[in-house]
Amino acid sequence: MNVLLNAYIKGGTSTGGPLDINGTTNTGTAFDTTVLGGLGEVAAIVPVGNIAADMTALKVEHSNDNSAWADVTGAAFSGTALPTAAGGDNDCWLLHFRTGGSLRRYLRVTATAGAGATLYGVVWIGLHGAKGVTGTNEVERSASQNLGNTTSLLGRVVVAV
Repeated sequence: MNVLLNAYIKGGTSTGGPLDINGTTNTGTAFDTTVLGGLGEVAAIVPVGNIAADMTALKVEHSNDNSAWADVTGAAFSGTALPTAAGGDNDCWLLHFRTGGSLRRYLRVTATAGAGATLYGVVWIGLHGAKGVTGTNEVERSASQNLGNTTSLLGRVVVAV
């Protein structure tokens, strides 16, 4: 099985795609780590574009019930690690988690922007070593993940070279 082609991918902002969170907090959508019978590893890619005011919070939260949320210890940026108007433009962060242990079922990224334009997004990627996304070809896999339609804002292109 080609693991990357069978990765489970989901947009993680409140709209599913990148957005401007000018002076507001964006509480991302939940990523369920039990899809595909349970994911072994999960990553969040957090790209940040133009920042007109310093971000005040960027963190990952987890929940058992997709209702009561708590910060994941060690998965919050603070102080100089936060994107700033002076030097945080056009950066990208990768947060990697192994599921199980004290990590709860649902994960989400929460970002709070300063009072200025702040472009950011979140893409979740989950892997299960023994299982893949349902479908025998790329079109079927994309359809089962809801990729490439207007609500997911994610698409997948396979390049065979």
